[in-house]
Amino acid sequence: MTEPLGALLTIGLWLDRPAGLRQVAEVLVAGGAHYTGRIAEGEPGKTFSWGFDLEGVGTVDGLPTEEVRRRAAAGRAYDLELDVPGAGPTSVTYGATPRAAEPPERHPVVIKMAADAWGIPRFAWADDDRHAAEALRPIVLRHLESLCTTLDPAYAVLGVEMLVPTPAALAEGESIGSDAYLSARFPVGPVEAAVALEWATGTFYSSWFLAEGPTTLPAAGKALAARLP
Repeated sequence: MTEPLGALLTIGLWLDRPAGLRQVAEVLVAGGAHYTGRIAEGEPGKTFSWGFDLEGVGTVDGLPTEEVRRRAAAGRAYDLELDVPGAGPTSVTYGATPRAAEPPERHPVVIKMAADAWGIPRFAWADDDRHAAEALRPIVLRHLESLCTTLDPAYAVLGVEMLVPTPAALAEGESIGSDAYLSARFPVGPVEAAVALEWATGTFYSSWFLAEGPTTLPAAGKALAARLP
């Protein structure tokens, strides 16, 4: 599959309830995205750690939407390409599980799109970069909220070129990052962040994407991991 060009803005979901690429993609479609007809597919249930470990998975192009849906529902999809209005080509795929090879349902689901100005530090933004960032921000936030309130993952993270931490990694002290959604199903106590948005199923804490500031999210991530099954 061809990823969007340049640095990638990453949304990562840890889905502790039955869901996968198809369900994530369908939430994006409900929000206005559409399938391009390109998927990476192979036999269902392959065990892998990193996407580049996958053998017997190839790219198929030009599929009608209903055929994309059929193959995804059968578990054959390992990457789905969509076009998200205002954000461009977007990949819905599986994140890595660096500590062990796992079947698809034990991987985070990752959404990748071109970061554009968000791949540049704020202090280096020119006026055009600032305008581009401000145009993309509400699009990303709207889809992130829809994903979180529809699927209610245990947690979701937002960053640039981000390796989405697994619960095992969080338990060992890996950072959940500066911007994350935490489901209300797993309360972790007060969290400090520059901005906190209360959504129907949990809270999105941001100390980068919406505003910069100190955060206690890394400690909250470790506490959250201890509560996950």
